[in-house]
Amino acid sequence: MQPHLALLNLMQSNSIEIYNETKWQINTLPFLAIKNKILGAKFSLSISILNPKNAQKVNKKIRKKTYTPNTLSFKYSKTSGEIVLCPEVFMKEDYEVGSKFENKIIYLFIHSCIHLLDLDHGPKMDKLEAKFVKAFVV
Repeated sequence: MQPHLALLNLMQSNSIEIYNETKWQINTLPFLAIKNKILGAKFSLSISILNPKNAQKVNKKIRKKTYTPNTLSFKYSKTSGEIVLCPEVFMKEDYEVGSKFENKIIYLFIHSCIHLLDLDHGPKMDKLEAKFVKAFVV
């Protein structure tokens, strides 16, 4: 799996790689448990927590979109993918999970993992999302 950017502050845990170039602390978040519950233990996942400039670059390069995304999901194979998260964007947005950083990033991580199941926005995705949000958001 090739991440979009150089992995400088890489943390590895089983089948998750996390690159965080932001000030936001994410070390204690339950990414691995969520990933395993939604995608399975064998799914290999890279998570990049990017600043707005780099998130926009990824969106423009890969999707040919010019806006700065709150999250992006890229499925590379049946058993691997990547999620890009941009806290500076999603912290300005309102979600039903409240304004706490941990709740917002977990919600968007769940949302992105569900996209890696090849689901698009709609009732089926909403139902799955609600199930996992109930289980993982404080």
